[in-house]
Amino acid sequence: KNVIELTRAASRVYKSTGTPLVVAGAPAWGSALIQEAVTNTKGVFYVGRVADEDLVPLMRHAVGFVFPSLYEGF
Repeated sequence: KNVIELTRAASRVYKSTGTPLVVAGAPAWGSALIQEAVTNTKGVFYVGRVADEDLVPLMRHAVGFVFPSLYEGF
């Protein structure tokens, strides 16, 4: 749910393993805060919107996948 907190955790992972966090997707609400967190966090990279044909190679080479949600409903 919280991309900024995710960048903090990713920074700790990067320091211990060298594994970066790549944040992909079109800018959304709060994107200025997210962009600031991504820009100022070592080991975190924002690549923006990824073309459909590039999604498979990007995900194929990923160690993991995180899909933080902004809304939850029941």
